[in-house]
Amino acid sequence: MLDFLSNSLFLLFGFSTSVFFGDILKIDKNSILDLSLTLMVLFFASVGLFYYGPNAFAFGLFLGAGWNILNSILDNILSIDHHQRD
Repeated sequence: MLDFLSNSLFLLFGFSTSVFFGDILKIDKNSILDLSLTLMVLFFASVGLFYYGPNAFAFGLFLGAGWNILNSILDNILSIDHHQRD
């Protein structure tokens, strides 16, 4: 049970790190820098998963980076601005 909880926490930490690292570093959400950093995280997480086998943190980074890329692509296609103020 403790292994499940620790792996779940590592997965959640990796996922939240890769999704919110642009906000932590104060990078514009639709900039080239944000996309390139997300692609680098996705690449290194996938390489880590390939060479080191199942790893909860690397899997969380992989999922979070993919989620971030998918969100940015859909935001650009649908031209949604999440930072609008009334």
